[in-house]
Amino acid sequence: QTRKTTGHVGSRYKLSSESNRMFFLCIFCCCPSYMTTCFSPSVQLVDYAVCFFAPLSLTQPPFSAILSAMNDTYGDFSVLARFAVSDYHSQAVHLRHNKTGLEVLHLANDESENLFSFAFRTPNPRGNGAAHILEHSVLCGSERYPLKDPFIRLSNQSVKTYLNAMTYPDRTVFPASSIVKADYFNLMRVYGDAVFFPRLAPEIFMQEAHRLELDEHGEPSLQGVVYNEMKGSYSSFEAVAADCAMRSVMRGSVYEKDSGGDPLE
Repeated sequence: QTRKTTGHVGSRYKLSSESNRMFFLCIFCCCPSYMTTCFSPSVQLVDYAVCFFAPLSLTQPPFSAILSAMNDTYGDFSVLARFAVSDYHSQAVHLRHNKTGLEVLHLANDESENLFSFAFRTPNPRGNGAAHILEHSVLCGSERYPLKDPFIRLSNQSVKTYLNAMTYPDRTVFPASSIVKADYFNLMRVYGDAVFFPRLAPEIFMQEAHRLELDEHGEPSLQGVVYNEMKGSYSSFEAVAADCAMRSVMRGSVYEKDSGGDPLE
């Protein structure tokens, strides 16, 4: 439910309605001023969901100022709440972008680790693993990084401390972290372009979901990265028992279904 638009940072997709609002969870530890490099006043955030991946700028007032100030806005964002997260020795700020509805949660503390996570609402009333397949597929090349597998490139070349993607019954998250500033923002650029502007070519879905293949004897078989991954999961007694326990207490909700995907569905 998006429509394509063009502008000074190239072709991008604009949100078409509030109901399709994405949720962006961004956790910056250590240096709160890092936030200023993401939301540059040199680009028009009101036009694009993720223009903060355009050239960076430090001309925005320090983000840390809104932790204690009573300002209700920060750039094109409205400050929804400020609160302490004592379990993590952090100060939190919750913001929402005025035009797109994109939301940011910032945790500021003195931890040397810097972590971000793109999080999307992906509830699925069926157990067909659609969100899991999409999680894999968006990491198979994007508009600015049309590589076959940028996730593997990042994993091998980055000095990251964490890099992953996970699908849950109600959400899909793409987290990464690093203690090196340059590496941290490089991870964010690549991941951001992947989740917002993926290529999603038909052959990607055939590779990641399922396809019919013939072996050397001409015998057909179903193959696919997610399909085979979940077949392996269902061969584990512990995994199947855990799924049964979850279904028994979550009847009638999205949590009843296997977010990874049931190969029989």
